[in-house]
Amino acid sequence: MTKGVGCKVLLGSVWETATIEAIYTAGDRHDITVAFPDGRLMRIEYDERDPEPKIKAIDNLTVEEIVELYQAINTEAMAAGERGQFESAIEMFTRAINLSPNAPLAYYHRGSMKLAIDDNDGAHNDFSVCIVLNPDATGALRNRAILYLRRGLMEYQEALDDINTALALTKGMDLYETRGAVHVKMQNYTDAIKDFTSALRLSDDERDTIHILMNRAAVYALCGDSESAYRDYHRVTQADPLAYQAWIKMSDLASKMNRPRQAWLDRFAAERCKISLN
Repeated sequence: MTKGVGCKVLLGSVWETATIEAIYTAGDRHDITVAFPDGRLMRIEYDERDPEPKIKAIDNLTVEEIVELYQAINTEAMAAGERGQFESAIEMFTRAINLSPNAPLAYYHRGSMKLAIDDNDGAHNDFSVCIVLNPDATGALRNRAILYLRRGLMEYQEALDDINTALALTKGMDLYETRGAVHVKMQNYTDAIKDFTSALRLSDDERDTIHILMNRAAVYALCGDSESAYRDYHRVTQADPLAYQAWIKMSDLASKMNRPRQAWLDRFAAERCKISLN
């Protein structure tokens, strides 16, 4: 038995899943501390000569018991991640991976937790393993592309390759938005606008729509299409009248298009936003 791995503990007539936390060994006898998913700790005396032990290590578990333990650890790890306890979640997903090294989902989730704490290299490794185990893992492909974007110019093509692979498998709003961001970094502005437009068609969430409109407007502005940029920022303010940055951008664009009165009105709206937000 090894510290940190999963096990099954017999409580009455029921086998419960747990994790080995500490082991003290003297000959054939072991004093083992186990932790249950709900936080309980228990000390168990284990004798290797006992024909009916009260604790079973991974090596002695059936396939069904391993699956049950894997699912229990994954569930608890996801809950920890949702609470923002990313380090604990990473530790639990590692236990799940130790139980089932060829299960791609645990690598994906552990990579996502590492991404949340800016462990970019660790996240990249986990997403890469997930993709090797499941080449159709679009979430891992997208997240690895985001990591390539973070790394900079030398890996933009790798980011584009990952997103193209994901989009060949499924058409998703987040995938088009990410590819649009890649095209912006590569200064492929026409392609970026096309992808942001595709993302908008698939968006069913107002916050996502606002974010995509802000991105597309910025690209229109980079291309010198002030009218289209202004329209997108205006759509943002219609969805969120307190979108301060959108009002500021509209004011700047109105000035650029020689519309001083509109520029003043938009700037005034921005100042009202600032007062409301404060």
